Amino acid sequence: MEEKNAQTMRLFIAIDMPREVIEQADLIQQELKKLQLFEGNYTKHDGMHITLQFLGDVDIAQFSDIDAALQNVHSAPMVARLGAVDSFHSGSHIKIIYLHLICNGLATLVGNINAALKPLFEPEERTFIAHLTLARVKKTYNARVLLDAINKLSVEPLSFTIQQFALKQSQLFQEGPIYKDLIVYPLR
Repeated sequence: MEEKNAQTMRLFIAIDMPREVIEQADLIQQELKKLQLFEGNYTKHDGMHITLQFLGDVDIAQFSDIDAALQNVHSAPMVARLGAVDSFHSGSHIKIIYLHLICNGLATLVGNINAALKPLFEPEERTFIAHLTLARVKKTYNARVLLDAINKLSVEPLSFTIQQFALKQSQLFQEGPIYKDLIVYPLR
């Protein structure tokens, strides 16, 4: 299930998480597993990141234009902290369980990235919610009980500094995606 076409790459822009955030996410994932309230896939530790913009399958010929646009995105480093565990759902169907991240400057950074890439890509229309995906839910046994349990999970309010973002490649395999940093852009 590798790349669809040798002339394209599946790209996205993201911020990787520091070790202490991944450790906290792991503790929450362990608690979710103990509950046994849904079937789904848990995010692997080496794949934990905040997606700023998903670009999709991009023609390799666009790569230098994307890099040039992202080189023009400027932002100072920013402090973020962990918020509550929450979920994205459609009606009563829970799709994603995530760890909310609170960071005042992140929405501005996303807006600057969207503006820089606007000649190449349509901006995301959904409101940006800074989050770290913990699990993708395939089936719930009781959505109300699961939502109540999610709301009761405690999170240590860790703070960390965001100092860079990256243009990443996602390669899809049967065992799950593998992410690779292509270019890292420091915040300064």
